[in-house]
Amino acid sequence: MSKKLSLSILILLISATLLTSCFPFTKSALDDTDITTDGSSTSSLIADLLATYSYYDYELTDEQLARAIVAGYKEVTGDLYAYYYNEEEYEALNDESAGENQGIGITVIENTDYSCIEIASVFPGSPAEKAGIMEKDLIVQIGVGENAEMTSELGFEMALKKLQGEAGTTCAFGIVRNEDFNNILEYSILREVFTSESVIYEICAADSTVGIVKLLGFDLTTPPQFKEAMTDLISKGCTSFIYDVRNNPGGDLASVSAILSYFLNQDDVIIITEDTSGNVSTNVCKPVTRSGDYSTCSVTKEEIGMYRKYPAAVLINENSASAAELFTGTMKSYGLATIVGETSFGKGCMQSIISLSRFDNSLKGAIKMTTAFYRPHGMDNYHGKGIEPTEGYSVKLSEEAKKINIYKLLYPENQALDNQLTLALSALKK
Repeated sequence: MSKKLSLSILILLISATLLTSCFPFTKSALDDTDITTDGSSTSSLIADLLATYSYYDYELTDEQLARAIVAGYKEVTGDLYAYYYNEEEYEALNDESAGENQGIGITVIENTDYSCIEIASVFPGSPAEKAGIMEKDLIVQIGVGENAEMTSELGFEMALKKLQGEAGTTCAFGIVRNEDFNNILEYSILREVFTSESVIYEICAADSTVGIVKLLGFDLTTPPQFKEAMTDLISKGCTSFIYDVRNNPGGDLASVSAILSYFLNQDDVIIITEDTSGNVSTNVCKPVTRSGDYSTCSVTKEEIGMYRKYPAAVLINENSASAAELFTGTMKSYGLATIVGETSFGKGCMQSIISLSRFDNSLKGAIKMTTAFYRPHGMDNYHGKGIEPTEGYSVKLSEEAKKINIYKLLYPENQALDNQLTLALSALKK
């Protein structure tokens, strides 16, 4: 705890807030802006008010203060996406954007039938895959030997928490395979830093010429994983595709821009951004060379439009948001795909994440603010409205399909139960 308030973090946060209260800056523009509190009557007022702090015996940390400031900013501006990241949260955010995680490399769902944890997917190259863990395995105990605790007694949330940990530590648990509860297989796996899976795919069970590609999000691993999926499916005879962005929450602009470049012609518009002052900027499809972590989002001249010729449909639902909506809207506006499913979430605003170290090297963490609104080519901004399916292709997921986890609908044995997928197949045949 700190009895002396760190005025630097307050003033610097307030400075950024004042400059972005009308959302006029993109991240790059903000990075080129000289931010200062000199001459600002608002900042002077806040500094004067804080000078009274010394008269009271409050105990505040910089983190508590920063969160309070951002909360006030959200209330005044209505920016629902404003957020303060402390040092640990900011590091985790950067790792997540790069597709890096710590653990054994599985995604899980709650299995209520057996009161346990079911493994929905295993990331390629992860510690779990190397150990032989498989999709549909049921984690029925946490720990091994005398230290084992039954998942059914711990409850899903507590069991899940005990599975998590930092790289270099051991994750111990017991699984049941093929519902053989008389044979619990015990594993002790060393947690590692691994690259997450953002694209999964299958050949359509009803038509082997159709490839189904599910985009779980748009992080820096997505473009190379997407190309790998398409290459494999095309090599196996797929000539048309269903791109599934249901429950895709969005992600990085560079990632979705790269994916869209594979479908567009050079100089086609990818995204139009506009701030509340009316300043408009347009990003177009062109070869792009990126460096560092973003090198995975580079686009060569040969890659532009390489998947444009394949007939396509896009599956969306009410949880398809942000970058997933930009992908969907662009495919729709250029006539590259039939959009099937339900109206999307409706997030058409862009956030910038600004490291506090750019203000003061001693400061850690970052702030996130909405800096612009955006729309695909040929469409109005859909913020608060969502993107509608193509006329005649609006359909809610059936009650039967809702009983199956959305990620497991991709399994060949479940595809026939997915009525949205079935409608997408009929669109491809037309």
